[in-house]
Amino acid sequence: MTQGTIVRPSKRVEEWETVDDIETAKERVRYWAEFFTHQGFGERFGFWREPSPAGYKIMLLDRSIPESPYKSKCK
Repeated sequence: MTQGTIVRPSKRVEEWETVDDIETAKERVRYWAEFFTHQGFGERFGFWREPSPAGYKIMLLDRSIPESPYKSKCK
């Protein structure tokens, strides 16, 4: 598993780790959400999973960083 690699231009979103299958991805999203909630940071961080060629990326959203005023023109 890898951790902490930025995969988007936004500083708000990072790839947190990559896992092999959907069940593990669901468990890891739940684990990280509960961990940060228990640490008192549940309002700051959000997690979800995204499919990738390597399996599933667990993504982290840091809500304490403001959104970029620049919107992507890709649709």
